[in-house]
Amino acid sequence: MVLIAFIFVTFWLFFVATLGLGVYFDDCSNIENATMLAIIIVYLYEQVITINTPFIYRDPYFWIASAYFIYFSGIFFTYIYLDTLSLKEQSDYYALEYVFIIFRSLLLSVAMIIKLPSDNFNTSFHVTQRSPYK
Repeated sequence: MVLIAFIFVTFWLFFVATLGLGVYFDDCSNIENATMLAIIIVYLYEQVITINTPFIYRDPYFWIASAYFIYFSGIFFTYIYLDTLSLKEQSDYYALEYVFIIFRSLLLSVAMIIKLPSDNFNTSFHVTQRSPYK
């Protein structure tokens, strides 16, 4: 993941050096979204092939991957189509991005609610009182 982040940063810096700061880098965003979609698809494929839990939806990582898959796929196809629209129509499409952000947040909330199955971790909390005077 560090290598992918380094490649993304290098790509952005290259476009900043060649085009300047006043230009929106839609090519960079589309390449990053496509890369993230590919990584998430590979991750979900590996999870389905090597299922460790009886129900995959009980794993919080499934919900996290699904949230980002839906988010990246939604904004990826929206941003590809965005260049062909006028400025008024583009502002309407940004409202659609908010829908994907809300949906991603809901799925991430589901992931936070689900507990990880752990065999070694003791979830009980014990309070012991000690007398300060011995």
